[in-house]
Order: sequence, then C-alpha cells, then structure tokens
Amino acid sequence: MHVGDGLHEDFAGAIISGLVAVVVVPNLSDVVKLGERAFAIPSINYVGKILSSLT
Repeated sequence: MHVGDGLHEDFAGAIISGLVAVVVVPNLSDVVKLGERAFAIPSINYVGKILSSLT
C-alpha cells in the first residue's frame, strides 16, 4: 500500500507499480473506493479502515 497526497506522483505511481493506492483528499468525509485497489481518504487516520476491508 502507498499513501500520498499527489495524484500523479503518489496515486498513479502506486497503481502502475501494482500496489494498493490511497490518495489523501482532505475535503472528503469518509473512504471512497475508486477501484479494486484504489481509494481516496480524508486523512491518514482512515488507513486502518482500508486495511480492514482488504483482509
């Protein structure tokens, strides 16, 4: 899993590398699933919620 705040550098790089991609978008209110292994979250505090959903 890679977590970052940049769509090009962080999110796209993680997707291309085959990782679970997570982008931080502060104005969200909860986790948004963007694909099988792609998510947007409002803060780093939501990473645990994503990890729980993957197992």
